[in-house]
Amino acid sequence: MKHKAGFSMEQVSPLQAVEHSHLPVLFIHGTKDNYVPTSMSEQLYEHKAGPKSLLLVDGAVHGNAYAVAPKEYSEAVRLLIHQALRIEVHPTSITSISPELTGATQQAALPLST
Repeated sequence: MKHKAGFSMEQVSPLQAVEHSHLPVLFIHGTKDNYVPTSMSEQLYEHKAGPKSLLLVDGAVHGNAYAVAPKEYSEAVRLLIHQALRIEVHPTSITSISPELTGATQQAALPLST
């Protein structure tokens, strides 16, 4: 890997990357993911600087959050894009968007039911 990419896997730190990023990030994770623990997305979310949102999809396994909750997934993406572009929006169908995107005073990153 180091030969092709110019770095080794030991040098990769997602936590450091998000701590220094001020780009908007939407973390989406299935609560039944048996490949990447949900706690990893929660930890990245907590360490993320700047605009961020966390969507936990109840019952979704690795890579199928959209298939389990397409409306919630699409709404979370829409809100993040609008916030990044500074467009005034209000959530239409989702209640689990973090306060950085909605202006709320408390985080609402709760698992979604399907």
